[in-house]
Amino acid sequence: MGYHGKSERVAEQIRQCLERGDYALTGIPAERKLAAEYHVAHKTVRRAIQRLLDDGTVIRRDNGRLARNGTRNGGPRLQIAFLMPAFNSPMVNELCLEAERVCKRCRAVLRPVTYVHWDDATIRNTLNGFDGIFLYPSSEPLSDRMITRLRQSRHPVVILGQDLSAAGIPSLCGFPPAAVQGLLDHLAELGHRRVDCLNTQPMDLETQLRIQQWQLWLQVHGLDGELLNHPVAPYERAHEKAREIINRRLADGKPLGSAMVCVTMGAAIGAQRAFYERKVRVGTDISLAVVGGEGIAEFQCPALTALEPGDPAPAMKMCLDWMARGGKDWIGPLQLQMHTPGTRVVVRESTGRPTVSHASPSLPERRTKPLPVARP
Repeated sequence: MGYHGKSERVAEQIRQCLERGDYALTGIPAERKLAAEYHVAHKTVRRAIQRLLDDGTVIRRDNGRLARNGTRNGGPRLQIAFLMPAFNSPMVNELCLEAERVCKRCRAVLRPVTYVHWDDATIRNTLNGFDGIFLYPSSEPLSDRMITRLRQSRHPVVILGQDLSAAGIPSLCGFPPAAVQGLLDHLAELGHRRVDCLNTQPMDLETQLRIQQWQLWLQVHGLDGELLNHPVAPYERAHEKAREIINRRLADGKPLGSAMVCVTMGAAIGAQRAFYERKVRVGTDISLAVVGGEGIAEFQCPALTALEPGDPAPAMKMCLDWMARGGKDWIGPLQLQMHTPGTRVVVRESTGRPTVSHASPSLPERRTKPLPVARP
């Protein structure tokens, strides 16, 4: 390959890296570092960079550093980060995929970026390097310092799954808290008079709101239930804790309701495994439901009845338009519900009419008649 051919090849490789957002975190490397990366002479890289300057792919800043030209080809091509915990969940991955689909329709590029803790340098580099950021918080509490950093970021930030609107940060929240009652109404309509609640998720605000809705629902309907609340520390395994809690409960002969609602999918998976190990039939001996199917509820065995989200794309599109305006002129309230109006209860194999007394699924079967459902 000739000298000009090599420089064109290097220019195209750099162009592709820029399109994918590869240099958004670190910036475009210096020429000598690029030469070492592509195993070519320094002069070849210099000629490649000149090609990119000539066609407007990159610009040179006042300090001499190269930067992506975000306004070429007739308009901005946004580079958006999806910033998420390194130890994420199927639900977070689903949201990332949905954000990617929205970005593709809007001529934007989405780059997944992971972080381990709130002081991670990756967060700082992401806030500085991308045109806009979707941030899914970890289960670690957010410090006031970090909230201030997010609010004052020079690039627009949108929070997913948590409400920071009071701090002036646009927030796409998950299920409306009241939607949890629809899942509980389904259990009551089946005739369950005692519905327990299992949580092993760290106690963030959304977890607290889901538990509060369960408590309110019991009070309004005059029904019974016990809260099994054993939150793990951030980044610990919620499903393993749930398995441990239910196994211990059954081994000790402590009573359980005829139905159980799990605050998250992790708790549901752990509980389902424990019931299997103790030969308690989910869907027959006990009904199991979960707030948030996370895209995998239907693939469990038995398939889990779950509160499933609607389409988050319209709300994400609204946020992306705001990012395209450079974070100016937000329209409407800062708090949006990500999944309305399509949030729905999807009934699957894990719920059925009670076939035992509400004391414990391990007791001999005793048929009960369904109770009428009290309405608020």
